[in-house]
Amino acid sequence: MNSRSRKIVWIVVIFTTLTIAAVVTFFILKNKSSDPNNQNQTQQQTQTTTPENQGSAEEEKVDCTKTPEDATCKDQGQTETDKTTYIEENTKAQVQNEGSNPNDSATLTGVITRVDAVDGKLTLRVNIDQYLTSGICELTLKNGANVYTETANITDSASTSTCEGFDIPTDKLATTGAWEISIKISSGEKAGMISGKVNI
Repeated sequence: MNSRSRKIVWIVVIFTTLTIAAVVTFFILKNKSSDPNNQNQTQQQTQTTTPENQGSAEEEKVDCTKTPEDATCKDQGQTETDKTTYIEENTKAQVQNEGSNPNDSATLTGVITRVDAVDGKLTLRVNIDQYLTSGICELTLKNGANVYTETANITDSASTSTCEGFDIPTDKLATTGAWEISIKISSGEKAGMISGKVNI
């Protein structure tokens, strides 16, 4: 056998070997991709990582009813107002416990529902938890040594009561700034006090 024949034989052997190796590799990869065990492992990995991702999202949520001091909560729902007044949260009047009948209470209770100063007038509105057909609301505004008083009748509504309202010209008040609000409500033998603060 001459050298040329040997070269041809070697070329055929090498080509055949590479072809066989390629075919074997193809079938191995094909079997792996169709193996149900591999698919199950992939699904299990997906199911394992999904709750962790959900847990991370839940941890990022802030419950503002439980943590109102959180910075995220402080930024929610706040707006700037000019020349208007506000009632501080810790000075709102007491509210009856859910499920109890306020008419059975020994004292009268209520809340200031509106307070603002617009066009030279301070407006105050009060809701009383009990149902009353008559009575008096005695308003006292205090700023240091400055005191302003006014009264209004109690009027009934569907199931509660209200003070008829206070509309006070701001020029009757000696100064601007922080004023303490005290409203004594009385009807028959029952009485109560509603308090708050307002900036004018």
